[in-house]
Amino acid sequence: MHWMKQAIAVMAVLASAGGAMSAELAGSEWGIAGEDGAFVQFGGEGRISGKAYCNRFTGSYEADASGSFRAGPLASTKMACPGDLMEKESDFLRRLQSATRFDRDLQLQLLDDDGAVLLSLIRRDPD
Repeated sequence: MHWMKQAIAVMAVLASAGGAMSAELAGSEWGIAGEDGAFVQFGGEGRISGKAYCNRFTGSYEADASGSFRAGPLASTKMACPGDLMEKESDFLRRLQSATRFDRDLQLQLLDDDGAVLLSLIRRDPD
C-alpha cells in the first residue's frame, strides 16, 4: 500500500501545477517504483491516461504553479483482473482522483488536502 500512497502523491503534485506545470508535465510518464502494473501519462491540453494494473484509463487533469492538482473524471476499460489486482487498481484510481496537490522533485508526489502522500511516482521516460 506504500507504493499506492506514493503514486497518488505524485499525481496530486502534477495536477496542482496548473498551466505552466501542466505544460511541464505534458509528455511525461510516471510509475510506481518496482512495479510495472500501473503508470500515468500526462499529455497535452490537460489530458491524462495510463494503466491501473488491468485496465487502461483516460481523462483530464489540472495542475498549477501553486501545487494545486485535480485529476478526473476518469474513464477506464472494464476487464476483470485476477486475485487482488482489482483491489489494487481501485485503490490506485481512487488515490489518483483524490489528490488535490502535487510536489515534483526527483519523484512526483500526489498529496491530499492535509499534505499526506497518496502516491509517490518515479519518472519512466527520463529526458
